[in-house]
Amino acid sequence: MLSQQTIEQLPKEETIVEKIYRLAEAKDEKALTDLVKQNVCIGVFQGGYNAIKLLSAEGDTKSVDFLIGKFNANRNDAVMGYAMGGHVEQVNQLIAQGVSRDRAVDGYARGGHIKLVNQQLEQGANRKWAVLGYAFRGDVDQVNQLIAQGASRDWAVNGYAKGGHIKQVNQQLEQGADRNFAVKGYAIYGYVEQVNQQIGQGASRNEAMTGYAFGGHVEQVNRLIAGAPENMLLKSYAIFGYAHGGHVEQVKQLLAQGANCHDAVRGYANGGHTEQVNQLIAQGANRHDAVMGYDYDNNLEKENVLRIMVQTDCAELRKLLAEEAKKKDNSLDVNSMCEKATTLIKIQKEYQLDFNQSKALTVKGARTWLFQGQQFVKSNALVSDVFLRIASVVVGLSQYDTGIVLKAVHEKLFKDSVQSIFNNFNLGLFATDQYLEKHHKAEKRYQKGIDTAFERDLKFK
Repeated sequence: MLSQQTIEQLPKEETIVEKIYRLAEAKDEKALTDLVKQNVCIGVFQGGYNAIKLLSAEGDTKSVDFLIGKFNANRNDAVMGYAMGGHVEQVNQLIAQGVSRDRAVDGYARGGHIKLVNQQLEQGANRKWAVLGYAFRGDVDQVNQLIAQGASRDWAVNGYAKGGHIKQVNQQLEQGADRNFAVKGYAIYGYVEQVNQQIGQGASRNEAMTGYAFGGHVEQVNRLIAGAPENMLLKSYAIFGYAHGGHVEQVKQLLAQGANCHDAVRGYANGGHTEQVNQLIAQGANRHDAVMGYDYDNNLEKENVLRIMVQTDCAELRKLLAEEAKKKDNSLDVNSMCEKATTLIKIQKEYQLDFNQSKALTVKGARTWLFQGQQFVKSNALVSDVFLRIASVVVGLSQYDTGIVLKAVHEKLFKDSVQSIFNNFNLGLFATDQYLEKHHKAEKRYQKGIDTAFERDLKFK
């Protein structure tokens, strides 16, 4: 028999979160795409963490952008991770794009960034998220200060439980905190003994089930189900938790056992897992449950709802999302939002661009400059790097993303007549004799493309 020491030294099987993390670092789109085809959700959680949250906490912007751009990973998880790591610039960029300020303040509190927490609170972040983050960290002084200012004691006990701070959990419970918040927090992070104690003292098995399922603790979920095999309500909490945490195989198993697909679609939407939402909607899940699930973490406010609409296959669901967003902001026009989403979906497919890159081609005058500006470079009237800087400002993207857009536009215009001119985004190719010779035959087609672009620009005015 192997000794315990030997067992501990044996190589451990790579978890799915570790695998996604590794492949994202390598920018291995094919391998990740294969994983998705094998019913793996890119945003799947292990305990309270997933790959994008870990990568963002480390400040790995390229890997984070890769997961968001290529696989629609949840930006709320990214902003929380960035905040945990104190990466202020990335946090501010995401908040400016409509991502949840509350999730940022939670992350800053977990990372112990008190000044940054206070800044977010001053700008409207909810105190309950800050107290949750501080409690997770075990920062008793900051938790007590926020509770004295009106922050939720329930959210404090949930944070303490998630962080495994048993003494502080018990203190908050003695002062009136809801035991169900504690049991769910313990369950998410797999503190089995504490979960059992809380259930023994009256905490809800349903809340424990949701927490265990979200964190991917399959053994504990099965144990609770085995204790009440006919309790379909318990299975409803399980399938919601699994879906929220991105555990696709477990969701499928419960669906096969008769669990409600509407609970699953609500859970997937709650977690921002758009691909899985699309699959269940196509199979008949209730569209209104999807809307209810998406209405979380500011997801149905302005820019956020447009992004979700673009990721949504079902036109009827896109309209429902726009209608729900209009309830929060009456200035929004439902028909206009649906038309814009349809346009962006078409651009994404046609040019193989992500959401932000596709939006760049709808900016007034952007297409004109992308086409005509390159003519200036080619005629030596403009230096290539200056052109790229101007193009970046016009479309509102980084120079890297602007280069991707330029490459996509050229490949679309010349795909049958010329080779890609942007290998490694070498804009200097514009001025070479080789470039001029190679593109001489495509000049008429190029001008035709410019004329078409002018017509398209008119539609976006």
